[in-house]
Amino acid sequence: MIKLSNLKKLKKQNKPLYIRTLMAANSGIRLLDLSIKLGVSTAMISRVVHDVGVSRPIQQAIADACGVSYEHLWPEEKTRKKAA
Repeated sequence: MIKLSNLKKLKKQNKPLYIRTLMAANSGIRLLDLSIKLGVSTAMISRVVHDVGVSRPIQQAIADACGVSYEHLWPEEKTRKKAA
């Protein structure tokens, strides 16, 4: 059993591991399974999990698999800079 206090610490210290832990605990889905389901590469899923890439549909699918809201994982949505 995972302690809630440990999860809170993990969210702050290692968000990618926090996401993988929630996914495994709540839905049993791995990042690979999610990439196949969404038809995207595992690299793209990884970029989103590590906050390197931004994709609202992928972020929402990750949040759903974790059993939490989008805002719980990404409280401040990143916006892409528009080309000048």
